[in-house]
Amino acid sequence: MDEREELRRLIPRQLVATLLAIFTMYNEHELKLDPKTTGRCASESNKLANMFFMLVVIRISITPVVLGRMRRTREACDTHLVFGSIFLLASLAFSAKLTPSFS
Repeated sequence: MDEREELRRLIPRQLVATLLAIFTMYNEHELKLDPKTTGRCASESNKLANMFFMLVVIRISITPVVLGRMRRTREACDTHLVFGSIFLLASLAFSAKLTPSFS
């Protein structure tokens, strides 16, 4: 019963990490299209965010269904999701700051 509960807690984390990893891949493509207006900081922050999100996806995918391992994985994935979100926000902030305004 506890393994199922832990698995139910891990599934939304994997879904969020997968969607954010796809978004960072798309964002990376957009950053490469116009390198003059976006800086290196935005690109590097985006790559770090993608790395953290992919770590979550991979770690959850290869975790065996053992209660202790699943709990440690959940805690580590929460940390990776927080760091990935911080880097994604930094990437978006850098790209918004460096993009010329149309006013």
